[in-house]
Amino acid sequence: MTDQLPNQRSAGTTYLSCEWCGTPVSQLGTRTPRLYCKRSHRQRAFEARRLLKLEEQATAKLSQ
Repeated sequence: MTDQLPNQRSAGTTYLSCEWCGTPVSQLGTRTPRLYCKRSHRQRAFEARRLLKLEEQATAKLSQ
């Protein structure tokens, strides 16, 4: 994940880009920034992070 997400502004509304697909995500009515445009993209990002962590652990065990 990046520290700063790309901002887009259209008609007075601020949008951030979805972490998974890059589609603009509306920030209206949110306290914290929305990072994903769909729940499924949030799930896919979680799965990708989990898989990466498992691969790193397996690589660390092999190198010992």
